[in-house]
Amino acid sequence: MKLSDGRVGWVSGYYVDRASSPGAGGSLARKVIAIDPGHGGSDPGAVGVTGLQEKVVNLDVGLRVASKLRSLGARVVLTRDTDVFIPLAQRPAIAQAAGAHVYVSVHSNAHPSAQIGGTETYYYSNASRGLASHMQRRLVAALDLRDIGTKYGNFLVIRQASMPAVLLELGFLSNVHEESLLRTDGFRQKAADAIVQALLDYFR
Repeated sequence: MKLSDGRVGWVSGYYVDRASSPGAGGSLARKVIAIDPGHGGSDPGAVGVTGLQEKVVNLDVGLRVASKLRSLGARVVLTRDTDVFIPLAQRPAIAQAAGAHVYVSVHSNAHPSAQIGGTETYYYSNASRGLASHMQRRLVAALDLRDIGTKYGNFLVIRQASMPAVLLELGFLSNVHEESLLRTDGFRQKAADAIVQALLDYFR
């Protein structure tokens, strides 16, 4: 950068973002976004009432999000892009090593009562509350499920993240209706689109 007296100084690119040029992806250009599809491999996560495994839904939605983010100029870091098990502590570490600006962990929920349903978003630090609010608002509008709200959550993957981080619970696999929705391409795409739109809102 050039100072008013003509002197030139240098700042590590880690700490700054260049202004994006028109058509270069707008507010997401040059942003590094970590997407963490929860569970995987030997860890199926929740299992739906008719057998749908959470890890399958999480990965599919995560890959859809990644594809759309890349088309908008973002650099995406996936903690997994296949059906493999990644230990919890490694997930935020992957985001940290990549210099991610935000971390989004994608999950599907379960409850002992089959009557419980809805969408909720968790955050750990106050710095993550704004991102959580954008996510919850967009997901509820897109998925049209009960708005459970944004909540504090002491989950390792968001607790150990050094950047704003959220954990999303898209719907309940233990609810017959919501499991049937989570099986569909249409619902998964709506979820992915909502996540991307929330990121656009956040970085605007």
